[in-house]
Amino acid sequence: MSIGGSLKTFCSRETATVLLQLCLWSELGVLTRIYLDRLFNDACDGGWGLCLTSDKTAAKQYGAEFFDLPANMLGCFVMGYLSTGAVLGLKSKKSLAILPASHHFQDEKELQVGLRTGYCGSLTTFASWELSLLQLLIGSKGGDGGQWQQWLWGYIIGFELAFASHLIGEHAALGIHRWLLPEGSQEPETEVTELERPTEPQEEGEDLYGTDELKDTLDGNHNTQRHNRPETRQDRNRDGKVEMPDLERPTDAGEEAEDLYGTADSHQVLTASRSQQIDIDSQPRADVQNRTHPRHRAHVSHAKAPHGATNSKSRHSGLSARLPLTTLFCALLCFVLTVLWIVLAILDSERKHSGRRQQWFALLFAPFGCVLRWLLSKLNTKEYRVLPWFPVGTFTANMIACCIDFIIGGLTNRYSLGYWPMVILPAIRVGYAGSLSTVSTFIAEVRAQLQGWPEKVHGYWYPFITIATGNVLGIALYGWSVWRSL
Repeated sequence: MSIGGSLKTFCSRETATVLLQLCLWSELGVLTRIYLDRLFNDACDGGWGLCLTSDKTAAKQYGAEFFDLPANMLGCFVMGYLSTGAVLGLKSKKSLAILPASHHFQDEKELQVGLRTGYCGSLTTFASWELSLLQLLIGSKGGDGGQWQQWLWGYIIGFELAFASHLIGEHAALGIHRWLLPEGSQEPETEVTELERPTEPQEEGEDLYGTDELKDTLDGNHNTQRHNRPETRQDRNRDGKVEMPDLERPTDAGEEAEDLYGTADSHQVLTASRSQQIDIDSQPRADVQNRTHPRHRAHVSHAKAPHGATNSKSRHSGLSARLPLTTLFCALLCFVLTVLWIVLAILDSERKHSGRRQQWFALLFAPFGCVLRWLLSKLNTKEYRVLPWFPVGTFTANMIACCIDFIIGGLTNRYSLGYWPMVILPAIRVGYAGSLSTVSTFIAEVRAQLQGWPEKVHGYWYPFITIATGNVLGIALYGWSVWRSL
């Protein structure tokens, strides 16, 4: 597609609506994370709440229960809770399994991207996790290094609790569908049991979170019937690998797993290319999409939408005439909240309350990190991958955020900075880098890749490479601030 066509697509109303949702929900995600941190930490310093994630003890040692552990757990739970029917193996391939198929939110693709990529992706943060645990190993101002046991334990509990939270969220969504929704009680058992789950991940390009409709609109490609083609044995070669026709191979992957930036497994779409794109902050699409059973396949038909859902053309032709009330409400709320943060950042000028001012600036920086993560999701496509199973977009977003955290952490640890640097730099770390990095998408990608075990070990290599690279960058960008002061 030409540059002019790409620019036209990027400036379209649908893309503007996605950006609006990302801005709103990223602010709410960071706000939730900030107050969860306070809830589980302030009591350690004599404040309100609980003392569960303190970063210091009487011995000036950091703990493995890092600040953002509760936020990462909640974000991963919500990501799993917002799963589509296809991800949960339901007969009805709904965009939101927790709602009736006829609910109008099933067609609000932009809102779903906002919730999954914007809220869940910004609520969770990988960079803060890396910095907190690196300080256990290296040390910092007020904390001793060399705590390799706590460092290792912090990764174990951080990863496993986030993974378990995502799984529990999926189970909660499945329970609501089965026990509380009318169609759930009438629907037979899911298409395959856990014991029957195939070992190969799903085909690349399948939409596990129902965002292909949005993607097709942004890309100008409405020919989505290819997702309805059932897989046959002829699609497999002698090695047991799924062979995909070129039309089914996405060229772009974009904030959460399915749409890697906005839903629990594969969550977003962004580019103007005609090939399909997947978002980064939802669940991983790459390897999730080679599974052979319908339970794990996201065959979302837009030409013939299930349960009365509207297809892409009819829905967006109506959108061209008027904006949905949901979009108008979100636009108004985003405007009001942004103005509120600006006013509070200006008025809350007492030096003893600099921490509150950091909070308001962090909320203003949050949308920029979230949108960049969404844009980087394009790197998740096969076109940009060095390894076909490795989600480059998610990895790049997390590593950039880690570098920002390490540099800011090193500066604040080594030097006594003035008032404004101590307000702005931590705000950038909490708001911008916190929204740029994500654990919810990272966990969703790992969960999807683990479906290929034991034939494929990608689900273990990916988190190992990500965590190890983060530590190497941390030693290079943060370690100097500790060792130079010795």
